[in-house]
Parts: sequence; structure tokens; C-alpha cells
Amino acid sequence: MILHTEHKGASHARNIGLKYAKGTYVIFLDSDDLYDKSMLEEMYACAIEYDADVAVCEWDSNLLTEVNFLGNVLKKYMKRYSETPFTMRNLPMEGWQWWGCGPCNKLCRKNFLVENKIEFQELKSANDVYYASMIMLLAKRIIHTNNFNSLYHYRRGANEGQISNSRTADDIYKAYEKIFAVMSKLGIVEEYYKQY
Repeated sequence: MILHTEHKGASHARNIGLKYAKGTYVIFLDSDDLYDKSMLEEMYACAIEYDADVAVCEWDSNLLTEVNFLGNVLKKYMKRYSETPFTMRNLPMEGWQWWGCGPCNKLCRKNFLVENKIEFQELKSANDVYYASMIMLLAKRIIHTNNFNSLYHYRRGANEGQISNSRTADDIYKAYEKIFAVMSKLGIVEEYYKQY
């Protein structure tokens, strides 16, 4: 199914796509990035095997393609996250940084998103920060793919119209303000304050 809507930005289009999605799992991929051919298959297989709310995979940026942050020691340390479902509470303080604040490396159970009212924030830029943060905060079962090589490749500066090239401090502030408000409402600010 192809949906057409008036141009109101990425968040509007993604929220409409989510509303009409019929699959058990959904993911939002950007047209200017690169994905390994096996990415969706690997993420879906892990999500199904572990009955996960969210499956995550490694990612890299074209600015970091030659740098391997996950050497053998780190891969061995991280392997536990591909063997047992976890939540953000199970991660060390730096765990927030491991899988980024974007949606493209997160395959999500659609019912989980709907039940938790997780949508993209209607902002010109940084509209995915709230979405990706809420996924990781609220998921009760997160699993990492068995593959710790980067499956998603973020092409920074791939085109001049890229939204991330025009992020504004005001939009970033609004995204984190909304995240903080939800965290306050859920009573989890103290728990995640240092991490976040």
C-alpha cells in the first residue's frame, strides 16, 4: 500500500504510516541511509524468537566507517544482550548511548507502540528523539540481533535537505522537555536521571 499525504514533514508521514501499518512489527527507514540486506530478516528473527517489544541492531555513520568501536572484547561483553531480553534498567549508565536516539535501528512491535501512545513528535527537526527515547524507556523486552556488525549505516550529510543538517536547539529542547514530562509522570526521573 502506498499512502499519499500533504507535505507536513517526516513526523506527520511516519505517524500516518504507523496508523495504517498492518504488520506485527514496524520500522522506520530513511531513504538516504544504507541497510545491510539481512538487517530486517535478522531483526525480525530475534524479535519473534524472544517475543520482544523491540529488536535493536548495531549502526555506524559514514564519519565512523573505518572505526570499529566493538572490538572482540566489547563484542564478548555485549553478547549477553543478544541472548536474553533486557530493559533499559539492565544497562549500565552508558547504555543509552549504545544504540543511538534514532528510529532506524529499532524494529518495534506495533501493539507496543499503540498501547504506549508512542508517536513521532510534530517538530521540524529532532522529531525522532522523543519516539526513539520512549521506545527504549518503555519496552519491557528488548533484544539485540545475534550479529554485532553494523547493519544500519547512517549517511551523515548525504544530501543538503537532510533534516539532521538543520536541527535547532529549540526543537531539541522541546523533544527532551516532552521526554522529561513523561518520565516525571511515570515516576522514573530519578532512576534514569544520570543515564539520560
